[in-house]
Amino acid sequence: MNKIESSLSGAKVLVVGLGESGYSTVCYLASMGCEVRVIDSRDLPPRLTALRQTHPQAEVQTGSFGSHWFTEADLLVVSPGISIEIPEIQQARSTGVEVVGDVELFVRVAQAPILGITGSNGKSTVTAMVGEMATDAGLDVAVGGNIGVPVLDLLRHPEPDLYVLELSSFQLETTNSLETRASALLNISQDHMDRYPDLAAYGRAKMRIMDGAGFQVFCRDDNQIQRLFAGDNLFDRSRCLSFGSSEPDGEREYGLRTIDQETWIFRGSEPVVETSGIKLNGRHNLLNVMAAIALAEVGGIPRQSIIAGAQRFKGLPHRCELVGSWGDIEWVNDSKATNVGATVASLEGMEAPVILIAGGKGKEADFSLLRQPIIEKAKAVVVIGEDGPLIGTLVADEIPVVEASSMDEAVALAGQWAQAGDRVLLAPACASFDQFRDFQARGNAFTSAVLRFNK
Repeated sequence: MNKIESSLSGAKVLVVGLGESGYSTVCYLASMGCEVRVIDSRDLPPRLTALRQTHPQAEVQTGSFGSHWFTEADLLVVSPGISIEIPEIQQARSTGVEVVGDVELFVRVAQAPILGITGSNGKSTVTAMVGEMATDAGLDVAVGGNIGVPVLDLLRHPEPDLYVLELSSFQLETTNSLETRASALLNISQDHMDRYPDLAAYGRAKMRIMDGAGFQVFCRDDNQIQRLFAGDNLFDRSRCLSFGSSEPDGEREYGLRTIDQETWIFRGSEPVVETSGIKLNGRHNLLNVMAAIALAEVGGIPRQSIIAGAQRFKGLPHRCELVGSWGDIEWVNDSKATNVGATVASLEGMEAPVILIAGGKGKEADFSLLRQPIIEKAKAVVVIGEDGPLIGTLVADEIPVVEASSMDEAVALAGQWAQAGDRVLLAPACASFDQFRDFQARGNAFTSAVLRFNK
């Protein structure tokens, strides 16, 4: 136990939220000798049963945040799904209680170099790809964060050679001590507008990943990032590396060049990898590959392992995942397209005519940016979920729109419209929790419905 961990011993800590990261936090704090309390506004938070089995000594309150526990604590550790702006947390802060998240606890004790990744879309893909490159190089790499493994769980194992962390805006809000070898900001598009007052506030939360970054990696194609770059001195140009679809201008830029009718990813004047050898589809995924290459290079991963990892990586489930092809009709599961920007990128990457399935919980997003890409790429739209009709209304004057009450019905309707050479695409532009547990459950429902329809 190091000095920072020793300082936690005996501390009164309130863990706010009992999902995966909350439960991981309780386990870590208990091992440090803290007096742990847990509070969740839900009556039956997901990890309540596990907590009672493994840490019966921890006091737990559910069903409400109304409690004097907030001001009695020495430290609040807030789960990413809970806004730090709620009155109870703000009151605790006003009395001097420190408010952090699990990532902050992690970075205070982690010793190995960190590569950090954030963005509205593509975070998990880039994180996993960098992990693949590091593994190919023979490094002991630990991959975690928003990608699925809570960061504090990584501390249960011996210190690796390298940490690769996916970090959400919510996690970055409660992280103040992050120092990375390199951090990447992939893109900024409307998401979580039910949590942030505007896109600028959301972008500022994302930008926190650049504080303490040895190298700052960003997409020069992204309009929101360009505004930040030109604005408030948030980027240190001496430490910047950019990537984009244009040809690179100098050694600090990654981009695309065509040689003898073959497209390559270049760093400056140096070719890195031919795009035909990359298994991921779509322009947005070429940007993801460039981000991964930039991070891996400054992370000390050899070029040959970078190329091998980029070429071997097949993508993650529910992200432009080909379910199958029947009668020359392809069915693609992009359930992870949970916001407008992701669906726009998904559509722009499609070469075949599309039958789009979209809708769900919109998180107060502005859907107007979907109109032109849908009209240009889609032959018809099947809308689902609470806010699906809002998407349908945008394009109903140009292309057929129909509403489905279930995923099975959506797949059946899409199948009726689809013809040979078409592609049926689930790219909802919305969260899933109005109909499904999470985007994985929605993607699995789509896959199952597709298999039933085509049997």
